[in-house]
This record gives sequence, structure tokens and C-alpha cells, in this order.
Amino acid sequence: MDEQDMIQQAREKLKEIDARARSNTHRLDALEEWKSEAERKHDEYGQRITKTESDVTHLTKSMSALTKALWGIASAILVACITFFIR
Repeated sequence: MDEQDMIQQAREKLKEIDARARSNTHRLDALEEWKSEAERKHDEYGQRITKTESDVTHLTKSMSALTKALWGIASAILVACITFFIR
């Protein structure tokens, strides 16, 4: 094996290494894009969860107030009926 053959083999190896490096760079770019998209979706879903949590809290408070109002009406009707039958 002479010097020219070794130089040629080294050039071929360098070309292979360069090609693999470029391929991996594209993969890394794709992974970075995927990561940024995943982070954006995570933030979006976090905002949705927070909004939903807030909506559910307000809904339960409203339902609690409505239940109390219905019990108040039922109590008033019961008192009116009892008063009507006692007299």
C-alpha cells in the first residue's frame, strides 16, 4: 500500500464522516423542531387545563348557590303548607 492509496482512503473516510455528520445534523434539526413544537403544545394544553379548572370552579360555586336557593324555596313552600294546615 503506497502513500497515494492511503491518502485516497483517508479522503473517502472523510467524505463518509462528513456525510454522516450532515445526516445527523438534519436529524438534530428535526428533533429540535419536534421539541419546540412539543413545548408549544405543552404550554397550550397547560393554559387550557388552567382555564378548564377555573371554569369548573365557577360552575361548582354556581351549582352550590343554586342548590341553596332551591332548598330555600322548598323550605318556604313547606313552611307555607304547614302554616296553612295548622290554621
